[in-house]
Amino acid sequence: MSLFFLSRVFQLSRDLFWKAGIGDWMDPYFINALLEHWYRSVSSMADPSSPPMYFPAGHTLGYSHGLILYAPFYVALRPFLHPFQAYNLTLFLVIEVGIVCLYLIFRKFLRLSFIESLLLTAFFFTSENVVNSAAGVWSQRLSVFLIPPILLILLVSTRISDGWARFTLAGLSGLLASLLFTQDFYSAQFALFFAVVLSAPVLLDRRRQVRAAVARFWNERRPGWLVSLAAGAASGVLVFLWIYLAAYREHPAFPDDNLMSALVRRDPSRWNSVLDVARDLGAYDTLRSFKLVVVVALLALAPWFKTDFRTRIYSLWFLLISLAVLAIPLRFNDFSIWRTFVAPLPGFGVIRDPKRIIYLYELAVVLVLGLLMMRMPRGSAYRICLTLLFVGFLAADRNRDVFAYARPIHVYDRWVGAPIAVDGSCRSFFMKRASAEYTSRSDNMWTLYNLDAAFVALNLSIPTLNGYSAWYPTGWDLFNPEEAVYLERVSRWIERHRLTGVCELDVVARTMMPATLRRAPE
Repeated sequence: MSLFFLSRVFQLSRDLFWKAGIGDWMDPYFINALLEHWYRSVSSMADPSSPPMYFPAGHTLGYSHGLILYAPFYVALRPFLHPFQAYNLTLFLVIEVGIVCLYLIFRKFLRLSFIESLLLTAFFFTSENVVNSAAGVWSQRLSVFLIPPILLILLVSTRISDGWARFTLAGLSGLLASLLFTQDFYSAQFALFFAVVLSAPVLLDRRRQVRAAVARFWNERRPGWLVSLAAGAASGVLVFLWIYLAAYREHPAFPDDNLMSALVRRDPSRWNSVLDVARDLGAYDTLRSFKLVVVVALLALAPWFKTDFRTRIYSLWFLLISLAVLAIPLRFNDFSIWRTFVAPLPGFGVIRDPKRIIYLYELAVVLVLGLLMMRMPRGSAYRICLTLLFVGFLAADRNRDVFAYARPIHVYDRWVGAPIAVDGSCRSFFMKRASAEYTSRSDNMWTLYNLDAAFVALNLSIPTLNGYSAWYPTGWDLFNPEEAVYLERVSRWIERHRLTGVCELDVVARTMMPATLRRAPE
């Protein structure tokens, strides 16, 4: 089922999967460049914290998401495939591995039936809030598919009896969980948020049982498992600090207008009915999961299903969380729930697009509903009704989004991959203004020139003064070679850092020659 779904999303019936890269020449091209940087770093044993851009600035990987958990997939594929092909297949495998692991969690650890496990898994990966055209552009959002494998490794480590294997898997799960922050901070922070708010009522309600279970686990497994888990998590935290601490000190928060523009503005004065309110709260691609949670909460309260008190409380608590998630991406004139209650919490102030909570919410929905179903006997009316609800919602709300391919390989090979005559004195380079034919590839010159420069830097192992990321070094302003002041800015950057051996790349003539620049005006 998942392969059939993904074959449509990735348009495998066409040859674009092998002849072009997913997305356009902007952010998808940047993400592809980051993965190419991981491949070059691993193959040459170089420092991965500093992609060869913004030269001579260091730790530039910390200016954006690190994609460290996509890297193993890409690095394994890249020796046999073009960078664009390796990128496409990396995303395919990440999603498919996540789907299979989520199914195994339902089937083997929650002990749901085959049909129940299948429907819950399908409800997640077919959601338009999870796999959509935007995820094809900003593929770091697909990091949510890395959570099921991490969770599965953790669960397996608690079941196996062999001490060495148990400790190894516990350490690995802790390492991968903390590396999720380096992979994509938003996904990790939102996953931590849901882990805390969803476990809170259970821990408070069942304090004695939790303490007894912890004591029993401690006695049976001994402290080694916990020590291994903590050691793995600590190692991942050190990697995160190594890559991101310097960047965070330089740029501790995005400007407030970045957050305000990401929030969806609503005007309560225009609400004349309940339907107006319901329509106005829809800031996501689909409200399928929210509707399902409302129905599930009502079913839990219905007397004829004979649900226990705790199931009702847990259902209502998750309904409350769902309503909060529904309102988080909205601002009502100048008021925002996110800015008022969530952004002040530790770690949330650096998030500039709260709408991305929806990816983790969709995963939380199926995990919570799976746990609720596990609490009820097999064949009970409640479980049968939930199963039918999944079928109904899947049939009524189908995902028709596909990934677009706007980066033809032959275009990359012409402008970036083709041989370049490099002068032996070149220690770094910057992009020279190119032809109209070259710039016709994109409407955004910052991404076009600077990301081409990043790929050339990786191919030639010569760093570039150009660069592209969510942040950039203080004082760097080499955005657009088309601007009249560009060469003055290049001169200023060279003089500020006292660079020598700087060359100028002419992508049309395919030459990299020593640059002759006038002294930059003060």
